[in-house]
Amino acid sequence: MLPYTAFHLSITVFILVGFMKVFPKDIEESAIMDGAGIYRIFWSIILPMTRPALATVIIINFIYNWNEFLFALVLINKAALKTAAARTRQFRGHGDPVSDAANGGSHHGASPLLAFYLAMEKQLVQGMTAGAVKG
Repeated sequence: MLPYTAFHLSITVFILVGFMKVFPKDIEESAIMDGAGIYRIFWSIILPMTRPALATVIIINFIYNWNEFLFALVLINKAALKTAAARTRQFRGHGDPVSDAANGGSHHGASPLLAFYLAMEKQLVQGMTAGAVKG
């Protein structure tokens, strides 16, 4: 868990900081004028408005972690804890580098990722384009 967190924390912080820099301060100031506290401002205003950026971070981190191969191959010893990409390595054929079992395992491992991406595609596009146009 620690290597995954360490390697993906940089892109997460980069995306969220970039989104927060263009966040309008007028909204926070008006909430303060209305008497809202810091926690109320965060939970009721900032968090719902950052939903596209959070969705983007969740999608990107899910894709990175799902497709991760090297850490799972080197650092994880138990087969039950390995990622789907590392598990497909066991389906290699003895004679040929690409066997039918490896192809089936690859397709089986990629299908949840494809379904997750198709379900969240709209949020990904919104999150990547949020703050791109000012005006």
